[in-house]
Amino acid sequence: MKKTAQLLVKMSPDLRDAFQGYARRHGRSASELVRHLIEDEMRNARMIGMLKPKLIEGRYGPAAQVQTEGGKTYHVQVIPFRSQTTLQIFDPLVESGLFNLSEARGGSDQLDRVFEVMDASYDWDTPAYRQVCQELGLDPDTNRPIYKEHDKSLVADLAQRIKWGGGGDDMQLNELIFDLLDLLRKDQAPEFYAYVKSKQTLDHWSFKVSKSVFEDAFSRVDLHRISSSKPVFTAIDFLPSWEGRGYSASISLWSIADCEQDGWWPQGYGHVSGVALEPTRRDLAIETVVRRLKGQGVVFLSDSEARDYLNQEGAYWAFQQGSWQCPKGLQPRSPSASEQLLWRVKRPATPLYEQHLK
Repeated sequence: MKKTAQLLVKMSPDLRDAFQGYARRHGRSASELVRHLIEDEMRNARMIGMLKPKLIEGRYGPAAQVQTEGGKTYHVQVIPFRSQTTLQIFDPLVESGLFNLSEARGGSDQLDRVFEVMDASYDWDTPAYRQVCQELGLDPDTNRPIYKEHDKSLVADLAQRIKWGGGGDDMQLNELIFDLLDLLRKDQAPEFYAYVKSKQTLDHWSFKVSKSVFEDAFSRVDLHRISSSKPVFTAIDFLPSWEGRGYSASISLWSIADCEQDGWWPQGYGHVSGVALEPTRRDLAIETVVRRLKGQGVVFLSDSEARDYLNQEGAYWAFQQGSWQCPKGLQPRSPSASEQLLWRVKRPATPLYEQHLK
């Protein structure tokens, strides 16, 4: 026979009498009914949800209100930092929400359980973290990153390399890790500037650890999904042509909400045509702009090709436009007097223009 233990339940005499009468009406003793209710609740969690603090809209999203025994109210929130999760306590009466946490320590059993988690090392799957979130009615997976299945072991390896509280090189390496973890996420688009920054760090490696695992992570970034939360500006130099006298075009990606996935804005730049100088600096944004412009008929020339063009067809278009503008170090050939007379009545060979007309 299993040993039993007693559980003392305090209640008023009236409530005790009413409960005993309720149990008798259902053919049970008070002890049997208490035991049955406890077993049922632990199996099905019917009542616990009603006892959780009601969530309100806090400073940074849903917040659980927790009161101290003295009646002071604090807000507890799940606030992810990059790819990691954190529990935070705020004072709703302070403008910034920030206060000396020692003031809340020992305020209530519930606050003490929150502090036990905050004072320890924890992550998304730590049982104590998930338990305290459940008690407070908070979602422990708020903004939790989602990764491709085949990236998960690499993600775990990167996360283990984070050195919390580190400074100097450790802090810079942490920043790279956080950027890579963000870039690999499936639940959000990779951020352009994080991609560029990560590439620069890898290209100018200065850390004492091997960069192989970081290069592996960088190589897995899905370039077709890259986006940007702020505009990315590029400059393309156009040469004199049938489209105009030449100019430097500022073309931005992700400058408006209604743009293509790669940041291109067809309504803003779909009309651009002519002859342009191939950019010497190449990055993801420049490559996107060049690809898009080539797709709508812009001809890109290398430096040597541009010089040949400006000595021949480009010289004619510069003459026709009446004035011209070229990048530093380039200029169209000045036609002779006889050429000027001839070009006024007959166009010379213009192969790029003929190609454009086709």
